[in-house]
Amino acid sequence: MIKPIQKLKLRKDIVPIEGANVNRFTHSLYWMAYRHSSIGFRHFMMLILMTALTIGGGYVFLLIERPAELELQNKYMDQLQAEIKAQSQQIVEDFKKNQQPLNKEILKEKLRVVYKKLLSAERRYEKSAYFKNETPNNMAWKDYAASVFFCTNAFMTVDYGTVPAISDLGRALTIIFSIVGIPLAIVVTRDLGQAVLYQITKLYSHCKSCRNKKNGNLEDTVALSPIVAIVLLFASWFLCAWFTYWYDGLFGDNSITYWGSIYLSYLTVTTIGMGDLLPTYTARDPVWKFFHFFVGMPFRIVNRCTYVGIEKSVFGVFKRFEKTTDSLFHKRLASVTPSPPSSEDGDRASPTMDVFGGDFGRVKIPITQLE
Repeated sequence: MIKPIQKLKLRKDIVPIEGANVNRFTHSLYWMAYRHSSIGFRHFMMLILMTALTIGGGYVFLLIERPAELELQNKYMDQLQAEIKAQSQQIVEDFKKNQQPLNKEILKEKLRVVYKKLLSAERRYEKSAYFKNETPNNMAWKDYAASVFFCTNAFMTVDYGTVPAISDLGRALTIIFSIVGIPLAIVVTRDLGQAVLYQITKLYSHCKSCRNKKNGNLEDTVALSPIVAIVLLFASWFLCAWFTYWYDGLFGDNSITYWGSIYLSYLTVTTIGMGDLLPTYTARDPVWKFFHFFVGMPFRIVNRCTYVGIEKSVFGVFKRFEKTTDSLFHKRLASVTPSPPSSEDGDRASPTMDVFGGDFGRVKIPITQLE
């Protein structure tokens, strides 16, 4: 039998390795496994998991996007070189043909034309000052609709860089507006999502009850299954994509493609907002953004059971690991006292409740645990 030794950092511990001293044990992997609850081993492993996902994802995207960027750069360089050559020849021919003396005004006009051609070859002319000066309707803050679009970007926490805050006062007001708008948007989204979830669950329960009556199986309560929730999430996503595609097509023939609208709707609903692809004619129109807010985002609440299932699966893996670790130590040494209880709750019985038991963001620690 192993005898208990002195306190380790104000805790009563027992070295679970026969013949080991305190320093050897506390500097070993056994100590981490034995004290996994108190040192936050699960949190540490989740950080490693997320870091590994980020590093792996970065490597994959680098393999895919780096060659694509080089190919696009070479394409633009070829276009720029061809445009420079063509414009140079045109300037020389104009001077030879007209035999006009070289003066400042003619040279300025020629350079302006060349500059516009070069920007167009690289698809940057639409963002240039020349373009906005010639077509004021393409200014970022061209009208009230663009300003409303900026507000939707702020409270939906998804921006595309099309309507940025330019002045310091505007940036300060953006912070103030988002402090008020983001929490309010979350409340509205949760409220709408819960209302939609209630109506969909009622319809789902009615259909399931009719089927169960035929089979003779009766249930006291019915909850929306994860499969149905995922189907509804995809349906709302494609509905938002269709609306974006249809609405942009009302203003011209060269509108965004349906695949592009699917990509854009996903970035909007998930609040990623890359800004690399936008509608052709309604890039600063708040109508399609409001449609995503009222139709797409509430279905994230409907799909909460799927998120809870994923969360429980991840936590379950670490729970099983911790239980296995504890059982190994207890099998090896029956005299070893169990690890101190964790402040976090364990598994919950309710399938719709998350691993925090509804107390996510709220922690209450009994005073007895501080002794």
